[in-house]
Amino acid sequence: MSTPLFELTATTQISSLGMELRQYQHAATGARHLHFACNDANNAFMVVLPTLPQDSSGVAHILEHTTLCGSQRYPVRDPFFMMLRRSLNTFMNAFTGSDSTAYPFATQNRKDFDNLLKVYLDAVFFPNLHPLDFAQEGWRLEMRDEARDDQPPLEFHGVVYNEMKGAMSAPLSQLYHHLHAAVFPDTVYRHNSGGEPLAIPDLTHAALRDFHARHYHPGNAVFMTYGSFPESEHQQQIAELVLAHFQRPDGVIMSPLQPRFSAPRSADVHYAAEDEGERATHIVWAWLLGEAAEADDVVQAHLLSSILLEHSASPLRHFLETTELADAPSELCGVDDAARQLVFVCGVEGSDVQHAQALEQGIFEVLESVARDGVDAATLDAVLDRIEMAQRDIGGGSYPFGLQLMGRVMPAAMYRRDPARLLELDRVLDTLRREIRAPGFVAGLVRRLLLANSHRVRVTMAPDAAKAERDEARETARLVALAGELNDSARQRLLEQAAALRERQSRVDDPDVLPRVTLADVPAPTPAPRARLSQHHGVEVHRYDCAANGIFRMQLVYDLPDLTADELRVLPLLSEYLTEFGHGDEDYLAVQTRRALSGNFGTNTMARAPIAGGDLRGWFVITGKGLARKRDEVIAIVNEMLDGARFDEIEHLGELLMQSRAEAEQSLTDRGHQLAVISAARGFSVGAALDDLWDGPGAHRILKELAAADDDAALNRLFALFASIRDKLRHAPRRVALFGDAAVLDGAEVLAARVGAPVAPLCDPFVARIDEPAACNGWLINSQVNFSAKAYAAVAEDHPDAPLLAVLGRYLQDGFLHGEIREKGGAYGSGASYDTDSATFRFYSYRDPRALATLQDFDRALAWFAVDDDRQRLEEAVLGTIRALDQPRSPSGECERAFTNALYGRDDAFRERFRARVLAADHAALRAVAARYLAPAAGHVAVVCSSASEADYAGADLSFGKL
Repeated sequence: MSTPLFELTATTQISSLGMELRQYQHAATGARHLHFACNDANNAFMVVLPTLPQDSSGVAHILEHTTLCGSQRYPVRDPFFMMLRRSLNTFMNAFTGSDSTAYPFATQNRKDFDNLLKVYLDAVFFPNLHPLDFAQEGWRLEMRDEARDDQPPLEFHGVVYNEMKGAMSAPLSQLYHHLHAAVFPDTVYRHNSGGEPLAIPDLTHAALRDFHARHYHPGNAVFMTYGSFPESEHQQQIAELVLAHFQRPDGVIMSPLQPRFSAPRSADVHYAAEDEGERATHIVWAWLLGEAAEADDVVQAHLLSSILLEHSASPLRHFLETTELADAPSELCGVDDAARQLVFVCGVEGSDVQHAQALEQGIFEVLESVARDGVDAATLDAVLDRIEMAQRDIGGGSYPFGLQLMGRVMPAAMYRRDPARLLELDRVLDTLRREIRAPGFVAGLVRRLLLANSHRVRVTMAPDAAKAERDEARETARLVALAGELNDSARQRLLEQAAALRERQSRVDDPDVLPRVTLADVPAPTPAPRARLSQHHGVEVHRYDCAANGIFRMQLVYDLPDLTADELRVLPLLSEYLTEFGHGDEDYLAVQTRRALSGNFGTNTMARAPIAGGDLRGWFVITGKGLARKRDEVIAIVNEMLDGARFDEIEHLGELLMQSRAEAEQSLTDRGHQLAVISAARGFSVGAALDDLWDGPGAHRILKELAAADDDAALNRLFALFASIRDKLRHAPRRVALFGDAAVLDGAEVLAARVGAPVAPLCDPFVARIDEPAACNGWLINSQVNFSAKAYAAVAEDHPDAPLLAVLGRYLQDGFLHGEIREKGGAYGSGASYDTDSATFRFYSYRDPRALATLQDFDRALAWFAVDDDRQRLEEAVLGTIRALDQPRSPSGECERAFTNALYGRDDAFRERFRARVLAADHAALRAVAARYLAPAAGHVAVVCSSASEADYAGADLSFGKL
């Protein structure tokens, strides 16, 4: 009998998730394999390695990028992105954490799984790590194209270099890294694993190779698989392709624990800002807690966080939201589990340095109050219910559930603990449900984890208008010094390296070196789930029976009525704030406390044109989710939400506006490409204009205007608009959708329909009245990189050309933009796509060092396509479009998508028509739609950049304004 490749070391039935976790170890190398055995067809894989940086040069991050640029078995220059196009994957990526690097993928196709597994394993363990790939993905020096007296003759380039320039432009990113450096001063977590832009050029290619040799050993790795494919076959491939080439490593690589402080510490730091206005300081406090790999520590940390911060009535959040010493709670508030040890964070943004001590006193008064007075048992039970719901919830989005589970167990896998304990939390929850009954439980928790915990830091991060200039001067001085060291031969070597890189980037590799799936492997589409329809109390109820693992979901959907221009512009704020208001005789604090006992609730607003075009239709949606045993309470709360909402708590409305403004300002550098795209498309359709009004630069302007008018009269006017919208919704048609296990939904239809039929007479239908002044198309933010976009008018989704435009977007993105804008230009990302909501076609770049050259590349892409006739590239573009159309979701997610599509009129017949046109696409048809809609002169351009980059767009016909 042959010796097994892997030895089974543990088997655990995860009853709350209906699966089995099997743990294996490979004797010869020490490699570990976790397999999540279940019937899910969306199979997933992830390999995770410990990567412990010793500085902030970004070695782990740059290595992650460079491993995906070619390997021994697959010596093509870009296997990762080539496989992205040659696959039916439901997810592909790689990411670097603070102490680990992960390479995940998921697919429903067995052939595709084996293909991806081979490519991933070779890329991770046998990469080429070519010096030119390091230069492209990490950093390099190049001679400046045009000599200027005010700039050095050299400049830094590189994808990660530019990515991190964009990432570290965000104050919140800077605060996060300052916080980790303060909490973990003696461990790897003090370093920025992504790379500090000023430190990235310290990394050498030799150091990159050494880091890979030390860290990328399978004996240090954890291989994880999930789904219905047999784990024995995965193990066979892993053993043959990887493990046979290695022996057990000398020791285990693991990040050490941070030694505990004997007394609290503080740090005063600065971030780059264009001005040093009042109330622009971030002040946060952090406590080091237990270990992220220990289930008891994790659940207790989240229990504590929920008690203190869950909603506006939670004591600590209430203080942070209502204090006059700051504008809003910090977005870092909560439990941070990115390191080996957990961290609890609270704090504020929009404050001043001199308020730090007063804020700290207020925080500790709240903590002492909670320890002294405790928390009622119902609230504690509800917190544990929400933890149980998070444990059970399979989710409704597109991120594969198998990868979600791997993320949950990653700390235990990396730090050599039992992963099953982080999945099977029933034991921990049962113990806590007993312990919370004991007098003094909350007091003991708060005192042990916070009040008596000396490992505490306070980080005060103030704006510094001169910091950006100092940082730029440091970089310039370095470049000047490097230029001064160049002799003729060194200068020639730089020119030769640049030429060699351009040649390598332009080289056409043989794609057949890589495995692939073809259109013949595309499965037939799965019909959408069908609802069981019924009428009760004059309300149409859509019931979707699905495997929901004990979670009940509900949607109450109102047709949007005809709204005035003023009502339309504030509708997203009503949607955002409705769950924050009081109800009837209860103030907002009492309401949030009561609703938190039952589940999670939200609201959102949607508007789209019918598939054949025409006037937009819109919906106002109230959602509820809870454990099955809370079904009736969830239904009652969803049904009461709109009708009884109080629009008179003026002080709280002012607080909400300040918080929204702070969040919007913090998001600018992350959403730069989205804002540019929305701005470029704004003038082409009512849907595109509505995008701007609700989610683009227009929405930012409205929010700033409302937050600035902080007086009772202005707030009462806003409340009056909310009340007017509510009154119109009372006259609007509505429908209810229910999602859950069949036994849970029995009897729910009648209860859910008690919201009642609309009040007569019915409202007039929705008309999007957008009365906004002409907008800028150049937006200035605090950023070290640019975001460029160009948009064109296109067609409605049911038009025969729409599927062709969808394929064309993939073709241009993969065939031209990726190589020119990302690889050669150094941007972190770029793309082209057809947008169904706005009936537009869009180009964009993301975290881009270039300006006009990128806008020119958008036009060059069309000229390139006019003469390109690569059949395989066409098939890959079609495959990618089909992959996006067929993206699977969880059972409840599929039902929710089916319900939403039914609202839009997108049934199976429509999907089949669209899909058939995609599969039939050929070059002639794509060239025809490109000529019909994408004449360069017809496009509109928009950019998001810094004030320093404004001049770089000279000649682009842009009108600039500040966001």
